[in-house]
Amino acid sequence: MNMLVLRDDFSLVKGQTISRELPTGGSHPNIQHICEHCFVRTHTQPIEHPRLVFVRPGTLDRPDAVEPIVQIWNRNARPWARITGLKCFEENLEEAPDLVDRWRAAHPVAET
Repeated sequence: MNMLVLRDDFSLVKGQTISRELPTGGSHPNIQHICEHCFVRTHTQPIEHPRLVFVRPGTLDRPDAVEPIVQIWNRNARPWARITGLKCFEENLEEAPDLVDRWRAAHPVAET
């Protein structure tokens, strides 16, 4: 599970990570960050999209504070792994605006 976060809104507040580049299906690798103590992947920096970070929500101090809004890469997903009621995509989305629109609809911000 990944949570899309703007790079400017992300900070690692505790601990250190081990990082390494891993190839993707595209032309640019991703930088994977792994906890130096438990070796769990904490977040990924996609080189192709430097303004984004993909955070593993299970590594947050309060993982229950976030809820999924869509599922991607369902082409090979087991039926028991699909969350009922979420829009599913067989592969990755080409464009993020659909995700942004869905997130904003699920998390309205009060006008100031």
